[in-house]
Amino acid sequence: MEKIICDSCKGTGIDPKSINEPCKKCSGFKKLDWIQNATGIEITREEKCLLFAIKTLNELSEMGVLSNGGLKIDENAKIILEDFEPTTEELEKAINILKQEGYIS
Repeated sequence: MEKIICDSCKGTGIDPKSINEPCKKCSGFKKLDWIQNATGIEITREEKCLLFAIKTLNELSEMGVLSNGGLKIDENAKIILEDFEPTTEELEKAINILKQEGYIS
């Protein structure tokens, strides 16, 4: 399905009523399919855990603790993770998903 620019944030990914928060409609992703543009999207806790794991792996890679570059996530999507703390079990599940999909070994 073709993606269109979010009509709420006009493709910036930032909530038009706030400087530091992701758009409430597109969750910072800037583009939506036409259904999501009408209804908005909701990022599940599991999806947030995956983003958190990827962000953490990228940070470890940048510090030189891990080799082989990380997976890329949009800078605006990182805003979603502010004040988000997954449980140990959720983080383990996210890492296992990334392993099963072949993104990390």
